[in-house]
Amino acid sequence: MNIIVTKIRSSKVALFLFVCVISYSIFFPVLLYQFITSNYAQFVELAARASQMTIILNKQYFGINSSNFPVKSMELVKQSTRSLTILKGIATSNRSRKENATVRPLTCDGCFHKTFHFLINNEDICKGKNESVEILILIMSAPSKYKERNVIRETWLTYTKNNTGKIRHAFLLGESHLNIELEKEHLLTKDIIMGNFKDAYHNLTLKTVMGLQWTVKFCNNAKFIFKTDDDMYVNIPRLVSLIKENGDVLQTSVGGRCFASRRPNRDKRSKKWYTSLEMYPQNSYPGFCSGTGYITSFNVISKVVNISRNIPFFHLEDIYMSLCVNKLGLKLHNFEGFIPSLGKLLDKYNKDKHHPCIYKNESLVTMHQVPIKWIKHIWQTPCR
Repeated sequence: MNIIVTKIRSSKVALFLFVCVISYSIFFPVLLYQFITSNYAQFVELAARASQMTIILNKQYFGINSSNFPVKSMELVKQSTRSLTILKGIATSNRSRKENATVRPLTCDGCFHKTFHFLINNEDICKGKNESVEILILIMSAPSKYKERNVIRETWLTYTKNNTGKIRHAFLLGESHLNIELEKEHLLTKDIIMGNFKDAYHNLTLKTVMGLQWTVKFCNNAKFIFKTDDDMYVNIPRLVSLIKENGDVLQTSVGGRCFASRRPNRDKRSKKWYTSLEMYPQNSYPGFCSGTGYITSFNVISKVVNISRNIPFFHLEDIYMSLCVNKLGLKLHNFEGFIPSLGKLLDKYNKDKHHPCIYKNESLVTMHQVPIKWIKHIWQTPCR
């Protein structure tokens, strides 16, 4: 009788230990999935070996082998072992990716040596009877923004007199499925420059550098260069007077709506502005001027083109420009009137923030994200 009781107890102990082993093999990897995959590939390897040892221990101490092991239980152990092997692979892969990630250096030796080919080129924009070009306006535009370009041409770009006056302009674009349409537009307007790269938000740096290279090659008689976007309203008379007031300063600086510093956006949900540690390991950007509109001299532009070869590509074009300016030891100037706070202007126009004459006021240079219908309304409204 005692022998029977002892055997029953031994069976219960064996069953209890067996259940513990199975529970460990199944649930432990799941509970520690994130912990294991993030940093502990070597720990997973040991866990996988431990699962394999489970079968060996069962054989040696409980008299269980693969022939009399319960089928479902055996399959669970095999699945658990496979899961651990997969986890080990993921963890090792993650660790290798981190170890092998290339961190973007601040400078390099000729790593960004791209010389652009112009698929559409209007090399005569800065030529003509009036050889002296006071201001060249470079406008970043998307291929689909045909209406925006036309409205700009009909309003604040009329100061360029169809590129025959002292102010000239060019629209900068990349390649897209609208290349044929852009060719037709080019034949009519003669103011489009298209580079050999895909037109996309993360290629704005390529578009900017392309525009600067084009300026150095085909518009080196321009005294000042103003870079802006196709969703802007630009008060050209105020831009002209600001340049006259700060012409000497702009020989060694870039001016606009400038910031002393800003921290990189590490939030992956921010698709446009997200910057990983590999892309930019520093804690803050150098001072920069908003890409919505900044002004500088040909002297600065030519130096930026030269130094850009040694500044690795960075997807945010205004930051990339600032990295070049910072490397050159040049300065930034925050000018009033670039996307200003309306403040005192509202008092002058009875608190009406939509009054069109605000945009023509002598204290305003640029305003951002102005709809094309509103641009027309501003232009057509007479102001004192």
